[in-house]
Amino acid sequence: MTVEKLQTIRRWVFLIIGLTCLLYAGIYLVLGMSDILNPFLPGVIGLAGGLILVIASLIGGHSVAEAVFDEMSRAEWGRALRFGYWWALALYPVFGLLLWRGLVDQTQAFAVMGTLTGGVPLLYYCWLDMRGQGHGIVE
Repeated sequence: MTVEKLQTIRRWVFLIIGLTCLLYAGIYLVLGMSDILNPFLPGVIGLAGGLILVIASLIGGHSVAEAVFDEMSRAEWGRALRFGYWWALALYPVFGLLLWRGLVDQTQAFAVMGTLTGGVPLLYYCWLDMRGQGHGIVE
């Protein structure tokens, strides 16, 4: 396994998990809590993605995994987490207003805020990672 292949696997895993969370948030926001959606599916997909990354890292070996999860990767992940923190914080007044106006119920707000809180940092990391590809620099 090469460094580029493991980077691509990581990007796709994060993208799939993030898009799943985003899709669930959109469905919960538009349709409300639905019986057709398993509420545990984003978590199951997240755990499966983590398992895929661990297995791919073990197959690649220590040197490949270390090269993929380097200082730049950790810096980008830190930026994604900071962005996700502020995003999650911004959701509270938005959903407080929506709850106050009666546009969403508490269960719906909890589901949307939870899935967005989990998915946004992953998607932002993918964007940072793809933006830095081939340039050697993110800024």
